[in-house]
Amino acid sequence: MDLVPSAVEETLRSRALSSVPLFAITTKACTIAGKQFNEGEQISALIGSANRDPEKFDDADRFDITPHA
Repeated sequence: MDLVPSAVEETLRSRALSSVPLFAITTKACTIAGKQFNEGEQISALIGSANRDPEKFDDADRFDITPHA
């Protein structure tokens, strides 16, 4: 069984941008996830944390290179 493709994908899922925040400045007042932001406010997101979403991944903190359906 060739595990290279799933190993690469799993490595990217578990390690990619896990501690690099994405910063943005709001261009108008908005609400994100129920939180109100004013125009000109800086917001940040840890986008790597999406790769640990327990609703999307079973046992999201486990590193597993076996192919998943």
